[in-house]
Amino acid sequence: MAAEHTSRRSINRVARRSVAVVAIAVISIAGGEWAAGAARADRPPSVQRAGATIAPADTASVAVSKPPGGVSDGPALVVLWGDSLAWQAKEPFAFAVGHSVNARVEIHAFPGTATCDWLADMEHTIATERVTAAVLEFSGNALTPCMKDSTGAAVSGAAYLAKYTADTVQALTILRGAGVSAVLVGAPPHRGELPESAGAQLRTTYRYLADRTGAAFVDAGAAVLDHGRYTETLPCLLAEGPAQGCHDGQITVRAPDGAHFCPHVVFPADNPAGECAVWSSGAFRFGVAMAAPVVARIRGAAETTTGVSLAAATDRRVQATSGRLGAEAVPEHVLLDLA
Repeated sequence: MAAEHTSRRSINRVARRSVAVVAIAVISIAGGEWAAGAARADRPPSVQRAGATIAPADTASVAVSKPPGGVSDGPALVVLWGDSLAWQAKEPFAFAVGHSVNARVEIHAFPGTATCDWLADMEHTIATERVTAAVLEFSGNALTPCMKDSTGAAVSGAAYLAKYTADTVQALTILRGAGVSAVLVGAPPHRGELPESAGAQLRTTYRYLADRTGAAFVDAGAAVLDHGRYTETLPCLLAEGPAQGCHDGQITVRAPDGAHFCPHVVFPADNPAGECAVWSSGAFRFGVAMAAPVVARIRGAAETTTGVSLAAATDRRVQATSGRLGAEAVPEHVLLDLA
């Protein structure tokens, strides 16, 4: 469905395991590095899926104290809500935002989810935290109960687009009511996607809603395309070498399924959402692209940035503590052309 191809089989497999995922991955953004952190226990109610309780999101944030039961003080807070594309790009997104501006970052994302899965979480988050900016990345899943019709079938056709439109409007209303700056994300087309596909219609809808509501729209999916066309590979970034999978000047930016980014996903027992076992250039580019308009808005840019420059890197470099980058490094300024 649309640009998101999380299979019903994998969703059902997770449900059958009846796993309560309270903490899937927590990333601390400190000094521009990616590092494993401790789980938070104050997550909002989880999404109910096929009889199992799956918490679809956890937090990526710098540790900042929050008064019990109150709204948090401190630096700007940026929240990314999304599906598996946001999930795979969560670390570079958090890195780009956390390193570029004085902001905490929370990731509320889980594969297979839709906008409607997160509306209650948005209300909860807005009520308990002082959110500065929110990024909404939903590529078009119709796998969870909130995307079913009265017969239990996934909504489709005109009803599908109407549902996503209404849910996005509701999300923007929640955010705007609290003075939160919102960004809608255009996901990349998947392999073989037609111009009239649901994914293409969603991108058009998001752009239209952004124009009508004052939200920003960023076509982050363009960061993994070749002049607007689907491609498996792109020219390597300056900091990408053989350890990251760069060969003959090209690097893989899309997953084998033609929809996601990670070249090789693994599923450890404690993480049904999966982890990328190797460097993912596509996820890096997509994450940085999602971060660009947020960084521009927090910095008070006159115009919202709707793209990123991947052409140059600074001399300083940051080693990823997860070891996924091998001996090579990532550009410290993450190639955001916003300095």
